Order: sequence, then structure tokens, then C-alpha cells
Amino acid sequence: MPAGTAAVATPPAGPDRLSAFPAPPAFTGARAGFENVGHFRLDAHGVVQTNIGAPQGYVYLPTNIGRYTMALYAAWRAGDDSALAPMIANARWLEKAARVVSVPGGPRFVVFPLPMPMPPFHIPAGARSALTAGDAMAALYATSLVTHDANMAWLAQQILPGFTVTVQQGGYKVTLGRSAAWFEEYAFPGVQPPRVLNGHIFAVIALKWYGQQTGNTTALHLAQLGVNGLVQSVHLYTDHPISAYDLEQRGKICGYHYGDITLLRYFYSITHLKVFKYYADLWSRETC
Repeated sequence: MPAGTAAVATPPAGPDRLSAFPAPPAFTGARAGFENVGHFRLDAHGVVQTNIGAPQGYVYLPTNIGRYTMALYAAWRAGDDSALAPMIANARWLEKAARVVSVPGGPRFVVFPLPMPMPPFHIPAGARSALTAGDAMAALYATSLVTHDANMAWLAQQILPGFTVTVQQGGYKVTLGRSAAWFEEYAFPGVQPPRVLNGHIFAVIALKWYGQQTGNTTALHLAQLGVNGLVQSVHLYTDHPISAYDLEQRGKICGYHYGDITLLRYFYSITHLKVFKYYADLWSRETC
């Protein structure tokens, strides 16, 4: 990694930030969703911890640290100066937690191992996640824009190659043909990818956002592969009484059902592909 980081420059005043800094990815949440909420807590440095239940309790979950960083970036961009210090603290946590891995004959890339197992999918602790990677990539890049920190920008770029590596090789990609792919939320070599729907969608959103902000054609190409994979696969998630969370357990979870309908409508709005509207309309007739 490049040595040293730049000092935080004096950022522009609140209203000017809206034009000087890019809007965060679609569906970036509000900081209030992570603060003063029982599911989360902040440590002494303002880094968010997630309660994953017994026996581990509160852990540093890189997925939510990336999402909280982006929520803080969105708040800071809108003029909330109090969001700056915790945004940097959470991005610094991601810097320290990053692990570089390599694939024989393939690329080196940065991962953020998950601290908990996923027993329903037969996945142990230490799994890799396209959702986590996308969240961390966006968070580090956005914070680098604010802080002028070259190391954060470099680290975000080093996350990207993991999306080109298959699950069985230690990455996130499930190849669905020459021009389509799935990016797995719970990826572990030797385990059948569950193909979690919302995790894939959020990874595609992060790839597209990063590609648009940086001009990185690889990120944009991967995002298109992910859109094509969603077109090819979305019908598989039609289930009863509501849509499926994944293709292995097919858990019927109300919050994800409605969330996935919203995500499909979003993809219809940006692609005009009628398949997304069709399944959003179909699933919206299923209630819970």
C-alpha cells in the first residue's frame, strides 16, 4: 500500500458540498438508522458494532461499517459537520481490517472476512462477501474524496479484482454465461453459493457507482454483467407466499420481500428493462 496519508483538508461549506462531492449510491441509509438503535452501538471511537446474537453479541461487521460510513458521508455532504470525524474513524477501521489475498494465476485483491458463520448455508466464519466488498469500496472511495487520502482511494481500487474471481477460487463471482454473472453475498470455496438476491443487487449498485465516479471501465463492465445476471435469474426468486431471499434456503422474509420489490423498480427506472417491472408488479401482489 502507498506509504502515508494526506492530512484532512478544510472541506467546503455545507451547501457547496452538494455540488463539489458526488451523491452517494442509491439506497444509502441515514446515519440515524445506526445510532441509538438496539441492533447497533458505537464504540469509543465512533465505529459501529452490530449485534449478531448469542454467543458473539456485538461484533465489528465490515458490511455495516461500510454502510455506516456512507450514511455519514451522505450526512456530511448535506452539511452535517458532526458526521466528519466518525466517517473517517469508520473508514480507518476498514483500512486496518483489509486483508490482501491472491489467487494462483490470478489477481491479488483486498477482502474483509466476515466475523460470523452462516450455518444455514454451511459457511464458516471468515467467508467473503460481494455485498461487503461493494460497501467497503464505496465507503473508502467516498472518504478519500473528503480527506484527500490517496491510500483509501488505492485500497478501494484493490477491492475491485475480487469481483472478477469465482467463488470457488476465493472471490465473489458466479459465472452465468459469457455476458452474465452473479456476485455472492456469502461466498466460500467448496460451498454451493446460496445466491442471495438483495446482496447481489446492492453489489451491482456499488460497482456501477464506483465505476461512474472513477471512470473505471472494469467496474462498469462488472456492473453490466451483474445486471445481465439479474435479468437471467430474477424469475427464480418467485415463490409463495412471498418472494425468496435466496436459492438454497429460499427463506421467506417479509422485509426483504418488500425491499426487493423496491430494488427491482429502481433497476427498471435506470435500465427500462421490462422484466424488472414485471416481477416487481408480480411480487407486489403478494403481501405479508
